[in-house]
Amino acid sequence: MQTLTDWISRMRRKPEELSVIGTDSGAEISLNDQPPILRPVVLLIGNEARGLSVSLRTLADKMIKIPMIGKVDSLNAACAASILMFEIYKASMGNVDEF
Repeated sequence: MQTLTDWISRMRRKPEELSVIGTDSGAEISLNDQPPILRPVVLLIGNEARGLSVSLRTLADKMIKIPMIGKVDSLNAACAASILMFEIYKASMGNVDEF
């Protein structure tokens, strides 16, 4: 049985650069400070209570956080994934400021 680690290792050997991005509310890099994601990407989304496991964190090229205002420090995993996928979609359309 192929694991996620095996699959990512195999995909990284292909000519297209694969970016593996993990999310964490305590990450130093904010989504707002992240350049547009224009290449093939794997998003690693943790659950609301425990976040990403250590083994998944080691697979990530970088960890980013979704900026939030107020006392909230984490999002539902589906909401976080939706925000990130929308940002990737905007970048793929060529004009990130158009939306």
